[in-house]
Amino acid sequence: MGCVILWWNARRVADREARRAMGVWALTTRVLVTGAAGFIGGAWARHATARGADLVAVDRAGPVGALTHIVDLRDARAVASLFARTRPEVVVHAAAMLPVARDDRAVWASNVGGTRAVLDACRACGVRRVVFLSTSTVYALDGAPWRDESAPLDPRSPYGRSKREAERACEAAVDAGLSVAWLRLVPVIGPGRGGLFHHLCAWVREGRRVPMLGDGSNRVQLVHVDDVCAAIDALLDARETGAFNCGASSVASVRDELTTLCDTAGRGARVMALPAAPVERALVAMHRLGVTPTHPWMVCAASREMTFSVARLAALGWSPRYRSAEALVDTYRAFDPARRDAPEGTHRAPWPSALLDLLRRAS
Repeated sequence: MGCVILWWNARRVADREARRAMGVWALTTRVLVTGAAGFIGGAWARHATARGADLVAVDRAGPVGALTHIVDLRDARAVASLFARTRPEVVVHAAAMLPVARDDRAVWASNVGGTRAVLDACRACGVRRVVFLSTSTVYALDGAPWRDESAPLDPRSPYGRSKREAERACEAAVDAGLSVAWLRLVPVIGPGRGGLFHHLCAWVREGRRVPMLGDGSNRVQLVHVDDVCAAIDALLDARETGAFNCGASSVASVRDELTTLCDTAGRGARVMALPAAPVERALVAMHRLGVTPTHPWMVCAASREMTFSVARLAALGWSPRYRSAEALVDTYRAFDPARRDAPEGTHRAPWPSALLDLLRRAS
């Protein structure tokens, strides 16, 4: 009997060590991800399931893929009830109302109120680690290259301001003893990405002239969704709290990256430079009239240097597999112009814009 007990204990230790090598979150009995019907949340839900996690997938949209719980995070009581029933040990909070939404109060209620509800439920249930997905739009639009997490913050869009306030809620939760880290993401792309990148891929596929604001000498950092999933893993495995930039470590100029995309597609598309200032003013006015979903902040950022240091995240052992240009090409290769199954209001769905469709056909 003594030999059997020793063998069983040795087996349990070996199994625990093997599971620890997979990452802290893989040791848990329950992992909860919000925004599971969205682009990033859905990608990480599939990634976590493939690694054997016991997943609780949450979204306010209808059942999609691994989705098992339909909950509006703006309903704090419903969130608290869900957490009390499912008892997650780690949480990835990816849900957000995107900048395409024109109702600023709804954006605030979802991105700020929803985040507070999730954090309160995490504290009540004793969740040991939370990763919140934020955005690089919280930074000032000053054009400084390779900004780190200490760079000035000055969000100009309702979406950026809501994410900054959500970060403040995370900071307060950390002060109260909850282990929270947040990723400040540059634009995330990859297979299944919609939004404005749907329009870009359509331009290229049809061999159109692809518009570019300014001379294209600036750099706009992107990141592949697979690298974001790896970054989430790294933060779940770590103890450090606070902000972490997440983006590709190699970024060429906008002109070079768009040219690489056009050349790789082989459809005859080519880059077309447009004067930045008048186009920005025109698109800002059109946005105010509701003609285009493109927020003025996004327009201004496209012609400026938008690169951020990922050194703090890399110090945890994370390393992106994709360069910005490679991520862009991978997004195009998976592009399906006929896709209609993505939930509206997510990064998986193309953002409707009659103006962009008209410009594409005229280019």
